[in-house]
Amino acid sequence: MKTRVYLILLILGCFYSQSNAQFFPIDTFKLNNAYRELINNSNTLDRQKKFFDLFPSTWMEYIMTYQYVPNDKYDLSMYNIADEHVSALGNRVTLIPDTIYCSKLINISINAFYDADAPNYLKALLHTKM
Repeated sequence: MKTRVYLILLILGCFYSQSNAQFFPIDTFKLNNAYRELINNSNTLDRQKKFFDLFPSTWMEYIMTYQYVPNDKYDLSMYNIADEHVSALGNRVTLIPDTIYCSKLINISINAFYDADAPNYLKALLHTKM
């Protein structure tokens, strides 16, 4: 009987620990590294392209990466850096051709729901660039 109860608790514990896991649709480690490289020297096409390519390409990727989740166990490091990333996309990515750059902004904004914080940063960038 004890082993059966222990086994049930173990299984429930596994499900509970997985239910708190975070998922980002993009590689945030690579994105943050590309951002740091871009900030250190943004005058190279390679660094701008790397950051541009790693930046989210759709609204779902964008909001899942930079959203605010009011949970103490949720890592908000991407939420906290959203303004800096969007600002870098707007001000430091200058060597990408306009057609490619604007296409990406349009793709991100399709189905977007504009609200405070990260969605508002994107909205401000769209107003500035478009």
